[in-house]
Amino acid sequence: MPPSFLASSFNFLFSDRTLADISKESNKKFLNEFLLQYGENHPEIFSGSFREACREARQRSKIVMVYINSKHHQDTDRFCNQVLFNQDLVAEYINEHYVLWVADVGTIEGYRMSQELLVTEYPHISVLHPDGTIVAQFSGFRTDLQLIQELTNLENLPMYQEFQQVQNANAAAQNQLAIDRMLREEQEQAYQQSLAADRERSLARELELKKEEQMRKEEEERLANEQRKELETKNILEQKRANLPEEPTSGEILSLAFRLPNGKRLQRKFAADNSVQVLYDYIDTHPDNPNEDHHPYSLFSSFPKRNFPASEISLKEANVPNHTVLDLIYD
Repeated sequence: MPPSFLASSFNFLFSDRTLADISKESNKKFLNEFLLQYGENHPEIFSGSFREACREARQRSKIVMVYINSKHHQDTDRFCNQVLFNQDLVAEYINEHYVLWVADVGTIEGYRMSQELLVTEYPHISVLHPDGTIVAQFSGFRTDLQLIQELTNLENLPMYQEFQQVQNANAAAQNQLAIDRMLREEQEQAYQQSLAADRERSLARELELKKEEQMRKEEEERLANEQRKELETKNILEQKRANLPEEPTSGEILSLAFRLPNGKRLQRKFAADNSVQVLYDYIDTHPDNPNEDHHPYSLFSSFPKRNFPASEISLKEANVPNHTVLDLIYD
């Protein structure tokens, strides 16, 4: 019976699809059905074309294993179920040494490969160099242990030893690349950490300088304010001292005494028409006044207890009694 792909190949003459498209679709369909039938416990199967499998093998320094399947052969199910699938040892060995490519004789590429490999018996395995050179062929059923032994015997071939050397060299190169990459990453990480630390130190120093500058400005501003206040106070006191009326010698006169918080006592005569503010100006400008910080205060009489706040009211109008002692009490 002719292969089933011939009908598809004939139909492509009347469609827009190329023969390559039909071949790729038939391979994909077979592989899906193949895996669905026998399960997921199998070696890695390359899903591209045979040529792509050879290119993959060259890149990975491996050998190509071709399995030609014939779903109508009496030994196919037994070989797939007992050897190619469900055998971890077989899967591990093939994965380590080979790029496995699978095709069915009923597909375009599978039929072509069976013709090129001169396959006459199934199931069939061919071991090939990535350049297409046939290394060994195994046809007919064999157990998993027989297949492993046959493949192991091939390891004594010079080509296998060459591939092993290449694999070892590639592995060493990959390992060195990994080490170099790790070192570069560590160096880059250390460099980035150093940059981050430098940035943090720079930022901290910048913040410290800004803080110092702010504190310096605040201190300068504080000192300037103190000097301004001292100057203002000095000017006010000088103005008060200049405007303080002379002690009267005639007219209505009040003789007053002032008891300070430090226990000292001041005494002076004032004209009855002097304002109450004059009393405060006298105390403020007196050298014995302990109120260097110029805290606000009030003057009180003892008997009767009265407060005489600073104002422009005359002493007479404020009813400040004559011959009395006024206590200076801080507010």
